[in-house]
Amino acid sequence: LWNYPCKFRGAFPDVPEHAPRAWASYYKDLAPHIFGAYAQTHSTRWLYNHLNNYVFGKVMWKPDTDVDQLLDEYYRLMFGAGAQPMKSFFESLERLWMKGVVGKTAETPLGPIVVRPGEYDLYTRIYSPVKLAKIGSALDAAAEAVEPSSLEARRIALMRREIFEPMRRRAARYIEGIDVPSAIKRRGAESLNSRQRRFPAGE
Repeated sequence: LWNYPCKFRGAFPDVPEHAPRAWASYYKDLAPHIFGAYAQTHSTRWLYNHLNNYVFGKVMWKPDTDVDQLLDEYYRLMFGAGAQPMKSFFESLERLWMKGVVGKTAETPLGPIVVRPGEYDLYTRIYSPVKLAKIGSALDAAAEAVEPSSLEARRIALMRREIFEPMRRRAARYIEGIDVPSAIKRRGAESLNSRQRRFPAGE
């Protein structure tokens, strides 16, 4: 089996397609009917797929792998005392991706296709400021649970920097861009700058 269980190039930049449980479920169901698989993945950031690929490798080697146990081991070994909030962080990412971003399909003559949400829906409903704040709070809790400057703390900081922050920043830019008072203020400043360029002081 050769397939593409990922977002296509350019789709949903800075949104992590984190779905290790979904990957495991898919390949476990197919295991009796295939003798191997190649999952071709690409993403805007390597870490977006790191647990997808990890679980894929384990399930390909042993289809009856207990994925819940496998992931719990990962959280414990990677994040120590911060394991539980990091589990919450990653499970939130999978839930939002699977149910919010790719969870709606439509039947077509070529078969089912994913109905992609637009940017407005993506950042005001699926990854709304409230939901992103909740996800970020899980990272905060994990960081507080471990020793500062420890290996676990550096790993949590890595996940924040490479997975969460790009998504948060992109969402924040979008929300600011559609905020009416901010838009009026920005356009006023742009108009003033334009007039100043056309009519410099003293002319």
